[in-house]
Amino acid sequence: MSIFLGLVVMVAGSVAQAKVPRHKPKRPAILVLRPKWHVVAPSGVAYGVLATGRYVFLGKTPGSGLVIDEQTGKRVVLTPPAGCYFFNANTPALGGSALGGSWVVARCDPPYPTLRYYELYSIPNGTWTPLSPNLNQLFAFNPDCKTGDPQCSTDYAAIGSQWFEFQITCGYHCGPTTFGFQNIQSGEVDDQPPDWKPGGTEIPDLNSPTLTRTLCEPLRVPRGFTDPNSGTMPGTIEFYGQFAVAQQWSAGNLNLYTYLERCASRLRKSIDPNGWPIAANTRAVIWMTGYSHPAFDGLFLPTLRRFRLTRPPSASLAGLSAKHLYAVTPDGRLYATAAPVQPNR
Repeated sequence: MSIFLGLVVMVAGSVAQAKVPRHKPKRPAILVLRPKWHVVAPSGVAYGVLATGRYVFLGKTPGSGLVIDEQTGKRVVLTPPAGCYFFNANTPALGGSALGGSWVVARCDPPYPTLRYYELYSIPNGTWTPLSPNLNQLFAFNPDCKTGDPQCSTDYAAIGSQWFEFQITCGYHCGPTTFGFQNIQSGEVDDQPPDWKPGGTEIPDLNSPTLTRTLCEPLRVPRGFTDPNSGTMPGTIEFYGQFAVAQQWSAGNLNLYTYLERCASRLRKSIDPNGWPIAANTRAVIWMTGYSHPAFDGLFLPTLRRFRLTRPPSASLAGLSAKHLYAVTPDGRLYATAAPVQPNR
């Protein structure tokens, strides 16, 4: 009997021991990544970097740029046609982004401002095509300009695969700034979406034949910059799959707030607290915490897991394509590393 009881105790003890869960080390709250950066250009990238999908544009000078097709590896040195120049990617507020969809935009300034036009470089075709704004139709969408105000003007704002976006103004003495859109292929001109305003539910989609995109619930158009003469503009909201990065100005334009949102979700996560450069694709969103901070901060999508990515000394965040993350130093040295992907563990 004692031998039998001893065996029972031994078996029971073994079963109890087997059921004790093994200790699993806690996953760090922030995943630290130390990528290998390589030099893409040792100097000269003074006009910044733009990345969209498979294409990257490096601005060397107003009259020189480099296009990289990351899918094929092809590189093309670009020189705009005579009398034209590229926009500075470091100061997009001074003239929009030089890259959109598969187009590179150069602005051309003849002696008379009313004759301003643009040259569009098709990356897939390798050809330049001129585009002149249809002023009569564009001005018809602005309440002051349609009456023939001589101060009215248009300027480039953005480009997509289908549409060219113009900003329409008439100086400080009249109504709000408006926007008009001209189809790149057909030349058709259209007005801005009717509910594209702070708190609205529509935004222009420059890659869509129909131009207008209705926001998924519960997303709304953020509040943009407020001008005492032209009113409050719509803020920016960029989609990356089901996620969106929205940027909103505070009252009085004192602070720029950036949020990560998601369709069919209450997610509204504050990111990029200092308003530094931000970059995103469908797998991650990345921002700079500050020049003294030795790393970029980010979130993986769709898990929202936080990560920190060490950066080259003195380099700022420059762009994120489908394949690479770019960083540039004040003296124009450009670095690249593989776009971050969340590990399986």
